[in-house]
Amino acid sequence: MNNQGQITESWGDGRYDFRLTVNGIIELEQKCDAPFAVIFGRLNGGTFKLNDIRETIRLGLVGGGVASSKALTLVENYIMPL
Repeated sequence: MNNQGQITESWGDGRYDFRLTVNGIIELEQKCDAPFAVIFGRLNGGTFKLNDIRETIRLGLVGGGVASSKALTLVENYIMPL
């Protein structure tokens, strides 16, 4: 992770930068109907909802510089088949 909170990981069909921006966290809270700390706790504690994973990855991709439409397509292709 760099000093901007960005990581680069292999995921889906390639390597992507992931970063949750402040605006991304606000949107994540709205999409998951929970405060960020609750979402973080659910993800770490194994009590997550599918939307917690889906939206965290999608918004992380967007924050890392992936276009919103491509991030949505990636999530639909690699998360939603679950």
